[in-house]
Amino acid sequence: MNYKVNVEGVSAEEVAREYLERNGLL
Repeated sequence: MNYKVNVEGVSAEEVAREYLERNGLL
């Protein structure tokens, strides 16, 4: 899975968690 996001103030873990939730994988 290639999922790169550059967001200020948001850790990679937070981004990954939200990404999984949006896709119903969590």
